[in-house]
Amino acid sequence: MPVDLKATLIDPADPTYKPLLDNLQGNIIKAHGRMHTASLFLRFTGTPAVVKKWISDFARQYVTSTSAQIEQAKKYRNGKDGGIFGNFFLTALGYQNSQLGIMPRDRQASFNAGMKNVRIQDRLGDPPVEQWESGFQQDIHALAFLADDNEARLKAACDTVTASLNGVATVLTKEHGVRWLNDKEEDIEPFGYRDGVSQPVFLKGSTESPGETRWDPSASLELVLVEDPNVPGRDCYGSFLVFRKLEQDVRKFNEQVSRLAQALGTTADLAGAYVVGRFKDGTPVTLSDKPGTIEPRQHIDFDYEQDTEGARCPFHAHIRKTNPRGDTGRLAQPGIPLEQERRHRIARRGQPYGNPNGGAAGLLFLCFQSDISLQFEFIQSSWANGIHFVKMNGGLDGVIGQGTQVPDGPLWCKTYGSLDETIGFDFSDVIKLKGGDYFFAPSVAFLQGLGTTGSAR
Repeated sequence: MPVDLKATLIDPADPTYKPLLDNLQGNIIKAHGRMHTASLFLRFTGTPAVVKKWISDFARQYVTSTSAQIEQAKKYRNGKDGGIFGNFFLTALGYQNSQLGIMPRDRQASFNAGMKNVRIQDRLGDPPVEQWESGFQQDIHALAFLADDNEARLKAACDTVTASLNGVATVLTKEHGVRWLNDKEEDIEPFGYRDGVSQPVFLKGSTESPGETRWDPSASLELVLVEDPNVPGRDCYGSFLVFRKLEQDVRKFNEQVSRLAQALGTTADLAGAYVVGRFKDGTPVTLSDKPGTIEPRQHIDFDYEQDTEGARCPFHAHIRKTNPRGDTGRLAQPGIPLEQERRHRIARRGQPYGNPNGGAAGLLFLCFQSDISLQFEFIQSSWANGIHFVKMNGGLDGVIGQGTQVPDGPLWCKTYGSLDETIGFDFSDVIKLKGGDYFFAPSVAFLQGLGTTGSAR
């Protein structure tokens, strides 16, 4: 019997889910957690038989199933080496070029079009492809992803993989990510704010689930999983991946935060929290005007029901724009069920790149979903870029919003919790897209089976 994708908080020890977890690539329903990552973007040059054989070999040696990932996590918690982690993803062009099999066009129009498509660029507000980094301007067929806590071992694996690609594929670009940590060993992004907070939770017993009262982080498998169309009827599932390299202008961000603080007559800490929606330690600004004043579980367990006028957390704050926690039905479109809004969520798996001590830096943004158009594209185009969401003339998301800002910028409260006095301030243009693409994460069975005679196409 097929797995029920509407299931939430599944128990990985339940034998019902074993075939799914054995065939599902890791990092989709649970983050891999490694310190260092390497992403090799490939364009196939070999014959179909050579390409298939190489993918099969790579999958058998490096690609980590969800079952294996869970076992690796147990070893790590017991003080042992979790080992190297791997994924392999294909673009629509990769399926077509290598004759591996073509994804059904009626399933994912966005995936088949690709991120370089003019229609999609217009929808997302992205800069022209000619302004992307050169490696991303070319036709990408696949992404080989490796991660490890041991940086030297990761480098050696990358060198081995790169050498094995002779006559198989060209490496268009390599991207290296590394976790940035604060003094509490918590993940942060280059602007200095807690990262990876408030993710959809798929597995029973996950530490991300705080015993919620206001916000339920649980998510059904259908949020991120779809059947792998090339191996139907075998509990084989995959997921659609969005990759975007986002360069973050840390200096400009800090300068704008300082100017906003001066204009409001407040601290830089509170001004930055207005922009992001959280203080750097993760405290939601809708709950407090100071960091470190609430229980850590409330960093996840909150909504905006007590802040419907945006007097504490602005409607254009980044986390309110990208996860409105019921604002859609409360304010934008009264009557819209919360579950309809929650259907747009994504599983974020990105990692910073660059040096925390200076120089170019940003985020290697990755997210998994079952529907690119309904999830990532909707969040970016309708919410982050939507100047009238959740409030008319509310403005762009100050962090990732792209497009034309409202005249004189969105409004900000001079006094926390009061709308008596507001000012307009244009906080924007602190992140620049350097390139990316849409991928599919095929099942492990499909990848490993490519090297056998008569394998599915």
